[in-house]
Amino acid sequence: MKIICRFCSLWLILPHPRCRLIARELSIGKYSVVDWSSFCREVCEFWLEQRSEILCGSGVVVEIDEAKIGHRKYNRGRSVDGFWVFGGFERGSGRTSCACADAEFADAAIGYSKLNTAWHNDNV
Repeated sequence: MKIICRFCSLWLILPHPRCRLIARELSIGKYSVVDWSSFCREVCEFWLEQRSEILCGSGVVVEIDEAKIGHRKYNRGRSVDGFWVFGGFERGSGRTSCACADAEFADAAIGYSKLNTAWHNDNV
């Protein structure tokens, strides 16, 4: 149980890539680190899905961020098609939202959010 707790804390604290460092720190195999990392990602995904809500309302400020998840071979060249992940955080209440989108929807949503952000900043 002690190793599991140490693994989880290292997995949350250390930046990616962390496989070799965790394996060396806990004296466990790299394949075990990969398996446990996959499990931790699934737990985080489940937690986000359970807590995700629709964030809206009059006078509500929602911070939105987006990230494109894809893969580039050897971290070189143009990025390969992937999908977008949007996250939202409601100021004050701490409620969260998370959603995935394809490229066409994401481009429209990013443009809309930037337009709204500029409008909000001009009127403050």
